[in-house]
Amino acid sequence: MRSHSTHGHQVRPFRIGRIISALTAALLAVSGLLTIPAAANAAPNPEIAVTKVVIGAGSGPGGQLVVGDTVSVTGSWDAAAADPQPGDVFTIGLPKELRIPANVPFSLSGPTETGEVVDWATCLADASTGIVTCTLTEEVALYPELVSGEFAFDVTAVEATDEQALVFDLNGQDVPVELPGGGGIDDGIEIPDTWSKTGEMNANNWSMKWTIDLPGSRMQAHDVINVADTLGAGHALCTPSNMKVETVRGSAVADVTSVAEIVPGADAQHFTIKLTAPEGGFDPDVTYRITYDTCTPDGQIDPESTEYTNEASIDVWGESSGIIGLHPRPWQGSLTKSGTVLGGGERNGKIAWTVSVPGDQLLGKDGFVFSEQLGAGHEVCSDTISGIRITERYGPSNQLQRDVTGMLAPTVTSSSAQAFAIDFDISDPAFSFKASDYRYVITYSTCVSQDGLPAGGTAYTNQVEVDGQVAGTETRVPGRSEGKNGAINGRSVTLDGVEHLPQTTMNWNITVPGERLSAVDSDLVVTDTLSGAHEVCVAGDPTSGLASQLGLKVEARDQVGNGGLATVDLTDSVTASHEDGVITLAIPRPTLAQPGGSQATGFSAEYQYVISYTSCTSSGGMDAPGTSYGNSAEVAGKTYEKSVTQSNRGSGTGQGVSRGSVGISKTLADTAGAAFVPEGTMFTVHVQEIDPQGQMQLEYDLQVPLNGDRISGPNSRGLGWTVALSEPTFPAIPGVVFGDPVFAEGEAVTVGDGGKTAVAALTPGSNVTVDLTNEAQLGAVSLVKQIAGGAASQVDTDRAYEVTAAIDTTALGEGFPKQADRTVTVRAGAPVLIDDLPIGATVALSEARPVDDDRFTWGDPVFSPESITITGDHATAPAVVTLTNSVERTVGTFSIVKNVTGAEADNPAVPDAVTVTAVWEQEGVPGSKTLTVPTDGTPVEFGEQLLVGTQVELMETPLEDASGIAWGAPVWSGDGVVVTEESATVTIGRDATAQVFLENHAATSVAGISLLKGIGGAAAGEVDPETQFPVTATWTDADGEQSKDLTINAVEPTPLGVDLPAGTVVTITEGDRPGIDTVIWDAIAISGDRVTDNGDGSAEIVVSDQQGEMTLVTVVNEATWAPGTFSVAKHVDGVELEAAGVPESVAVTASWFEAGEPHSAELAIPTDGTPVQFDGSLPHGTEVTLSEAASDDADAFSWNAPEWEMDGLVVHDDGTATLTIGAAQTLAVDLINTVTPKLGSLSVTKSLTGDGASQVPADTVYPVSASWTDLMGEPQRVELELVAGEPTVLDRLPLGTEVTFTETAADLPAAVSWVGADWSTESAGASIDGAGERIVLTVTGDAGAQALVDLENEIGVAPGLAVTGGELLTGALLAAGLVAGGVLLLLSRRRRAL
Repeated sequence: MRSHSTHGHQVRPFRIGRIISALTAALLAVSGLLTIPAAANAAPNPEIAVTKVVIGAGSGPGGQLVVGDTVSVTGSWDAAAADPQPGDVFTIGLPKELRIPANVPFSLSGPTETGEVVDWATCLADASTGIVTCTLTEEVALYPELVSGEFAFDVTAVEATDEQALVFDLNGQDVPVELPGGGGIDDGIEIPDTWSKTGEMNANNWSMKWTIDLPGSRMQAHDVINVADTLGAGHALCTPSNMKVETVRGSAVADVTSVAEIVPGADAQHFTIKLTAPEGGFDPDVTYRITYDTCTPDGQIDPESTEYTNEASIDVWGESSGIIGLHPRPWQGSLTKSGTVLGGGERNGKIAWTVSVPGDQLLGKDGFVFSEQLGAGHEVCSDTISGIRITERYGPSNQLQRDVTGMLAPTVTSSSAQAFAIDFDISDPAFSFKASDYRYVITYSTCVSQDGLPAGGTAYTNQVEVDGQVAGTETRVPGRSEGKNGAINGRSVTLDGVEHLPQTTMNWNITVPGERLSAVDSDLVVTDTLSGAHEVCVAGDPTSGLASQLGLKVEARDQVGNGGLATVDLTDSVTASHEDGVITLAIPRPTLAQPGGSQATGFSAEYQYVISYTSCTSSGGMDAPGTSYGNSAEVAGKTYEKSVTQSNRGSGTGQGVSRGSVGISKTLADTAGAAFVPEGTMFTVHVQEIDPQGQMQLEYDLQVPLNGDRISGPNSRGLGWTVALSEPTFPAIPGVVFGDPVFAEGEAVTVGDGGKTAVAALTPGSNVTVDLTNEAQLGAVSLVKQIAGGAASQVDTDRAYEVTAAIDTTALGEGFPKQADRTVTVRAGAPVLIDDLPIGATVALSEARPVDDDRFTWGDPVFSPESITITGDHATAPAVVTLTNSVERTVGTFSIVKNVTGAEADNPAVPDAVTVTAVWEQEGVPGSKTLTVPTDGTPVEFGEQLLVGTQVELMETPLEDASGIAWGAPVWSGDGVVVTEESATVTIGRDATAQVFLENHAATSVAGISLLKGIGGAAAGEVDPETQFPVTATWTDADGEQSKDLTINAVEPTPLGVDLPAGTVVTITEGDRPGIDTVIWDAIAISGDRVTDNGDGSAEIVVSDQQGEMTLVTVVNEATWAPGTFSVAKHVDGVELEAAGVPESVAVTASWFEAGEPHSAELAIPTDGTPVQFDGSLPHGTEVTLSEAASDDADAFSWNAPEWEMDGLVVHDDGTATLTIGAAQTLAVDLINTVTPKLGSLSVTKSLTGDGASQVPADTVYPVSASWTDLMGEPQRVELELVAGEPTVLDRLPLGTEVTFTETAADLPAAVSWVGADWSTESAGASIDGAGERIVLTVTGDAGAQALVDLENEIGVAPGLAVTGGELLTGALLAAGLVAGGVLLLLSRRRRAL
């Protein structure tokens, strides 16, 4: 055995292996990677012994292991003294030097005492953790004695060691296991013990790289080693020299340049490379490789006969490499031509040609003639000639080159579809052709002349002539890939709802180029015949059909990589059938997009067609190594065949015998309270063992877990024994209480006391199964609504009220889940149950007070009690809370203000007060009141509270003319005032400050007729008293009919100005009244002595027979308010209108009272801000309440409460708003809806698998970007830095949004290769579209939703191949990520504890 003392490592004890394995088992059971009985609760059982472990012989001397060897590990397991239970777990943890090559499930099988072969345990050898986890099945409950067996599985040696034994973690015990062949693991690498020097020319032909390999084993004894280098003539160290020093052992390469420095010598031909040993000395188990470059002094290429010599000598060894010589590589040659058919967007429709002209051919010329003759199938493009580029290149590489196209003037001498000729003349006097080693590279392209994609392998030829020198070539369209491949899955696969273990399914892919199918003019029929030990996978229950069983996927993919055609999924159109091992697929002719945007029906040659499906092992499990699975698919007359062979292995045995006892399993009823009970909760079942004579011999408590596991009694009893079972106590779980236990009646089980107890009659050799169910109960509140007050009987009994229940769970501890507020709708007299309330929570109820209107006035809501703490009693008898709303009919009042105007207003004869009589009828009951109203303007309260809408008639006791005062008729005005001759009617409103104005004009008494304008009504204040109104007076005298036009106002009387005989009848008629936007003119009342009002705006006045008497005529116009209307404009803030979930319009309901009756109308309001006007008009002062029908929340956002905006708008707590109609106005209301983005969080866990994973440093950072378009259409981007095994959290993940995740380049070692990748998630509401370095993730759910995504990279070993992060596929199993995270946490805590 070779020594590797420098590389030997002390084996790290697997002290945490048991914790890892427990987590692994639990998580793999969830993910389906490990089959665990449904009734089992995976739990480590440290009493299960794992012993007699043996590592199989390797390929080295005497069976020593060599890195890369795959051997078996065998051993025994024994649960006889471990009280084995279904779901118990034991584990076998590998040391770091060994690795499980693939996820392998296997069973530990063996006969029962009846001879039936059963699985005693199911095991998973997990490649990601290096742990074999075995879980006992239900069989150990039936046969719990002497449970034991053996196991065997494969491992691969991955790390060298000098240890004689490796420490395994055998179910929590660190146990050394001897290595075969005398111990140790050899890495299989031979390190030379001699040194060497070599050299090679670099690509540019004027520099060269020199390599010196020094064996570390000879360097170990020295602190400093000097390598003296002597260069021959014609070259010297380059600037820079690019010197590098690396340690090399196999594929492991490390940069240690820091140990070296170049010490200049006496001249440029001499220098020394000084190597200084690092701390610890030179490593004897590696080769130290020194590389550096030398260059020709002038950077020129020398003739091929030139020799560059080099000699190195090592001072401490006194040895020389001898003189080594290199020559420049011959390269110049003659005129050459090459071509390439272009892919990508050119879709094989263009060919790129390159002509290389040696400089000697053009040296000394002032130009050259270039001609081209094309072969069949391609032609000169429109840009062929204009696109010609000429590059001057020095040497065989492109390190020194320049574009000289512009220095040459082209003259096209001929051109056709198949040929052209051009004279190129030097146009730049500074330019001339140079001799070889220069050459002139001419590039251009031609176009394929056929329509559509040319067939793979199509040849295109042409011939070029440059100044008489001729060169021809041929290039071909790349061949179209086709064939069939397959592979055994190393991870679990779910098909048709059925989960299949690793190593039990095979993926198959058939690729057929479209050019092979172009003649198919009907359905494409694919027949695939399975051979070997596999078949169509079992159907689910329920099943989605054969395609789902196969995981079938049929796609049309662009035949040209990056050719611009999107992949089309044809799966849904395929008809699949299966009979006798033959799968038949009928694929209808698809309609596919073509280049240029057209559509074509049929199997277009522009595409290749990929058929993928999965089959399952016939055994349903992992087959033995060497088992082959084959199939043969016939597609359009061609047969594609493929087979795969199982090479992994794992096996074992088991046994057990029975006993007579009872097996109890506990489940919780599916109620809301169950969610608050932790999965690991243990319940206590009291057991009494009663002998055949009826005497209790033993009683004890069994701890039964809450997961369906059956817990058995400790004693085997014989015939006639019974067991009495009860559950007198329950665990204390915050938030819940438990209802009565319910034992299930069953075979040999009799229940009593309504199911609270059970008696089981024991049977020797078997366990009587007893099922026990508990219900985790929550509390409830019964909310009773009652209406009180004088108007309670008038409230609609079906009226709905919203009540909010705030649930405070502080008393239940910080870990108890917060509870959202509940909103319920309640109606008077109909109790509403608010259930599922955590026990111990405090519930506070609130209600937004109903909005007062013209009919009802509401008091504040009263809850009794105001809050309540939920107790266990409330689980069966809900707490009762009474909500009382007091309501009265809405009432109002007013005050009266008396004003005296006119010339005689200050006349002492003006009375101090006037008498006003009020008369009304309210709900059929008449009423009246006499008020004394001062004439100085002091308001007098009406003093009555009357129902809104009640009409009160007001009449003033007439004033008598006297003392030079002529009194005009009373003029009434104010809100709700309607003028009726000399009286007024006031409609009671809700304005407690409403006033009615009574005006009397005191005019100076003068002889004759005078006219005075009175302006009354609700809108009187809108009219200026000086406003002029036209009046025409007509009468008849001795001369016939006479007339006179007058204008009158409310400031002072206007005399008729005509003396008329007594008894003359004067008719006055009011003309058109002035137009005022806010006023509608209503009734005209004309009054005065000897005045008869005709009721049509005219009156007759009889001239007094009293000499000098004044007749004052008052013409009162009622000014009422013009009606108004309103409009509503909807604005959406925080989200684009085009976003999903934003409706085109919303429904707004307007409700109001008119003449005491309720009215409503619905408006459809566009969300684009277009205002919608109410259809019609409403009386001035009408209060209109607006409410919006709530929009459904979208996946990406939720709607906030509506916001109403307008000056004077009253916004209510219930989300409604009330506006008051103005006169001749269109009130513009803005309804603003804002949104709250639904945000969650994402945890991404990266893991690495594959042979190359160990070569990637653990702290490597993998950049991943997350990008999406936000609700406002703005692009967003977040950069994540992932480290393998450590979850990285993206907070504020937008839900309901497509988020693109892209993995970009990571700094990875050069010696790894990209093998495969997978993005996966098992989170509810999360979906992944795509694969590889870029996927699209969408997560839906409520705000705060969390999603877990695993990103697993499979890395292979490929020396010399650099792999970028962007080329690595990604993904990881949830189990692996969580276990890794848990292990890191445990390690961290352990280290802190140390």
